Amino acid sequence: MELLRDPRNEALRSNPMAGILLTDAEIDHTAGLIILRESGDPLNLYATPAVRHALTAGYPILEVLDRYCGVRWHSLDSGQALQLPDDGAPALEVEPFPLRADPPLYMRGRESVGDGLAVGVTFRDPATGGVVTYAPAVERLDNALLAKLAASEVALLDGTFWSNDELPSQGIGKRTALDMGHLPLAGPEGTLARLRDTKGLRKILVHINNSNPILLEDSAERKAVLEAGFEVGYDGMIIDL
Repeated sequence: MELLRDPRNEALRSNPMAGILLTDAEIDHTAGLIILRESGDPLNLYATPAVRHALTAGYPILEVLDRYCGVRWHSLDSGQALQLPDDGAPALEVEPFPLRADPPLYMRGRESVGDGLAVGVTFRDPATGGVVTYAPAVERLDNALLAKLAASEVALLDGTFWSNDELPSQGIGKRTALDMGHLPLAGPEGTLARLRDTKGLRKILVHINNSNPILLEDSAERKAVLEAGFEVGYDGMIIDL
């Protein structure tokens, strides 16, 4: 938050973020909203109608925020680009695209929330022409996603799990990576093998689970990631285009 703050705005409880884009309704991607509840201005939230429904019916964080700072809701629709911020000034162009995802655990057994529970996002900077594709949950590298990566300079990619049996093998879960909608990094059909020879694309792994050994800088898995031409993302990382 402090890294984002505009030093010219010294108002108490000023919010340094012009907007917040939600790619899904999972708790680990939305819990931080509660920290912003004392913002001096309503939060500008961008997400799909399905995410809005989940955050209203199953995990009512939007109702909580309405009692504090308030929320200005902006709908994301797959394949439809919009400008962020949408105030007419030069800004990033954002184009969401669908990703397959199961409902969050808190929504399972409830009424259907429809499509749009998870999206990836392509960002375009009209000033430089730079393109970044962000896909924090990837079940498979299909042709549509590969085409988006081929048209990008930077890809922020799902690095959740190293191996398919990562959680069962460590005794901390029964579901495999693929069961949870995450293509593992390792293996002949894993992300490293599939994208190893990609040219002209900076590949940064994000959404890394704390069970993943690539977080250990001296691990063999981290070495394999670097040798395959990938980077491991970190908090505060800045990407210039």
